Amino acid sequence: MFTRSELEIKTTAELRDLCRRYGLKPTGNGGYKISWIVTMMAFPQIALAQLRQGRGLKSPGFSVTQFLEGVVDEMNSPTDEQAALIKLTMEGKAMSYPDRYDQESLLNLHKAKMYLEMAIGLLIPVNQFTTLTHLVPSILSLGIFLCLFLYVKVVGPLLRQLVKERSCQ
Repeated sequence: MFTRSELEIKTTAELRDLCRRYGLKPTGNGGYKISWIVTMMAFPQIALAQLRQGRGLKSPGFSVTQFLEGVVDEMNSPTDEQAALIKLTMEGKAMSYPDRYDQESLLNLHKAKMYLEMAIGLLIPVNQFTTLTHLVPSILSLGIFLCLFLYVKVVGPLLRQLVKERSCQ
């Protein structure tokens, strides 16, 4: 993020202002330049370590993501007429009152569904990675099982039939 040489050429006041911009406190006594430099050099790794430990901002569990997917499914898809009205509304056309309230409500539902879908898209890759790492042994076992099953049920009988046909010739 910041190199030590980048930070060392700054004054204590500049370093203090830089830390304040990012909401960071000095490591130790704020009167010493090194306290601000250490903070600026260490915070990115500390932030990532905290993420990995599940402290502070963290990804929701898989069940939360599934719940959000259920909400999106519950919202369903707009009909052709609703989709046309949504497009018209996004173009700035407004119906007269009191229908305008329902028109805005329809647009807000559409936006909410789009934002939920975007949020799920942002969360799922993280959850899939953490979930799949736990499933790798099971997936490998299943793959081995399927290979053996195919050999016993499909390849084995075909080989026996070929051998039998060749021995009859």
